[in-house]
Amino acid sequence: MWRVVRKVLLLAAVLVAVAACASKGLPPSQRLANTQPQGGDSADSDSGGGSEPADPEAARKQITELYSFIFNGANPQVDEKLAKVDQGASVRDSFLKALNANKATFDAITSKVDKIEFTSPTEAKTTFTILVSGQPTLEGFEGKAVYKNGQWMLAASGLCDLVALADSSLPCTPSGP
Repeated sequence: MWRVVRKVLLLAAVLVAVAACASKGLPPSQRLANTQPQGGDSADSDSGGGSEPADPEAARKQITELYSFIFNGANPQVDEKLAKVDQGASVRDSFLKALNANKATFDAITSKVDKIEFTSPTEAKTTFTILVSGQPTLEGFEGKAVYKNGQWMLAASGLCDLVALADSSLPCTPSGP
């Protein structure tokens, strides 16, 4: 029984994440500040020698806010969320199918970023937890954030990993620049 509940919750988390990535702009109160990834030759002690953005603390804050925005089931604005996903348009259909399959549980999904490791000034490996009604459901999940066009974005590949956990029959392949 717990395995079925866990699978349903995981599917819901994935769908919420994809829906969150479908956005085309945020209201001013939810916009993430830009972090310029200039410089960054200093090694990140957590990443084993990767480079950091010029202001790693500001980047960490923006990435954490990004995950909170995308994995917020109380926010139904799928297109706004997908706008914060690198190549989000290319995975939109798969995300929406996964979302619609478990729509009832999406409102209760949130996330918590556990760790951010910069692998370059424009890329970060993330470890995060998906929570449903405040309870950890998927812990230690790895994702990736990328800095493009003046903002940090969720990498579509990580979203596809979540879609696959929800329904492995859904095709989810990021494409584009």
